[in-house]
Amino acid sequence: MSVLLISIIQIILGLLVLTTGRKLPWLFVAVITFVFGMYFMMDILHVKSRWLIQIIGLAVGVIGLVLGVYLKHIPIAMVSIISGGYGAYYMAQLLGSKSSALLWILFVVGGILGIILLATQYEWALILLSSYGGATLVVKHLNLQQQGIALLVFLTLILLGVILQATLLRT
Repeated sequence: MSVLLISIIQIILGLLVLTTGRKLPWLFVAVITFVFGMYFMMDILHVKSRWLIQIIGLAVGVIGLVLGVYLKHIPIAMVSIISGGYGAYYMAQLLGSKSSALLWILFVVGGILGIILLATQYEWALILLSSYGGATLVVKHLNLQQQGIALLVFLTLILLGVILQATLLRT
């Protein structure tokens, strides 16, 4: 599978999460666990084989899907940590941070804030975190060259996701 096709698939998945996270929390869980599985293989384990990365990502995503459908709250809590953490990590990168230690601290802080939000405001947590996670996925794969433009698109997508899902919340 080509890098371009993978990027297109991830942008589509990001847009789905961005717009349907509250209505379809199992999809939010499946997509985020799929992406997490892929990035874990690439960034943490440094696996180079694209097909192995995709197979492991797909397997983790299917596990996330099954858990999201049957257990609901536990997988959503895990995905809230991942989405909040990675969103904070990615936003710091867009703002120009290069410090590995700072990025990981922000990942932990973002994850903690994600789980606190979920524990206190379940519906709004799904809206905010799925908008955040979906926007992260989309912007990361658009490969925008200027950080300022990428940050603007990122924040705009989050806002659009929140507005769209909040509007659907009222219906």
